[in-house]
Amino acid sequence: MVGLNGQGVEVSSLLLVTKSISLRGSFGASKEELMEVLKLISSAKLVPKLREIPFWDVPKGLEDIKKNKVEGQDRN
Repeated sequence: MVGLNGQGVEVSSLLLVTKSISLRGSFGASKEELMEVLKLISSAKLVPKLREIPFWDVPKGLEDIKKNKVEGQDRN
């Protein structure tokens, strides 16, 4: 999960893979709220809709968000 900060971020895909690193972030939620959501997901009380895209397609994925093409996204 990646949050938005208005700037680009450089990430080493080699480091992500070799260290088994997962990216997570939040848009409009506190750390406590994010932790609560992760608990709900881990207990299967909340099942998120996920769409995986290749890392190199992230720019297109962000464009899809801007164009409201992402199912389940609340932009209000």
